[in-house]
Amino acid sequence: MRQRMISFLLSPCLAKQGLSKKEIMRCLKRYIVREVHTALLADFTALNTP
Repeated sequence: MRQRMISFLLSPCLAKQGLSKKEIMRCLKRYIVREVHTALLADFTALNTP
């Protein structure tokens, strides 16, 4: 659900920059990966903190 919201909000902004659909999808996937990576690092840090 959140992914749909992100793509709904960011796609028009990216399209205005003249990006193709393929490039927009690439940007959205990279955004999602950054979010997931940050969440995983936070969880990993919490596990290793005594």
